[in-house]
Amino acid sequence: MNYGDLNQAAGQEEKIFLTNYAIRKLDSLRKWAMFFAVLGFVFIGMGILSIIGFAFFDLAEAFMPEQMPNQMQTQMPTKIYSTMNIIVSLIFIAVYFFPVLYMYRFSVRTKKAILENSPDSFELAIQALNSHFQFVGVLTIIFLTIYIFFIGIAVIFGTMFI
Repeated sequence: MNYGDLNQAAGQEEKIFLTNYAIRKLDSLRKWAMFFAVLGFVFIGMGILSIIGFAFFDLAEAFMPEQMPNQMQTQMPTKIYSTMNIIVSLIFIAVYFFPVLYMYRFSVRTKKAILENSPDSFELAIQALNSHFQFVGVLTIIFLTIYIFFIGIAVIFGTMFI
């Protein structure tokens, strides 16, 4: 349903007025969104650094296995396991990046909207918040589906051996 069409059909303009209280709460929300966005970017950076560390450790083991202590050689993961670990970690970081980016955009655009009293910036901020929740919602549905699938598989295989 397009609410703008309803407003225009009723002869009204498309305006929403916010009280000072609502603007203060929106500003507080913006600050928390920025906090979590920055925290998310920090975690993404740490994840990337750990992946780089895993990659260098694998390279060091691949090119200089005789330099590694015997105990470490036997405990080293296989090449396939290491590669899969890096690939899965990169996928998780890439998926985690988008909600964090949308949260950051919401915060920046809300600040601009409040400071400049700009309806266009406010519209973009709400769009970023909408994108954030759509992404997280779809991701939640995907993971719930995967969980239900694996629970079903576990129940099926669990009853086979009873």
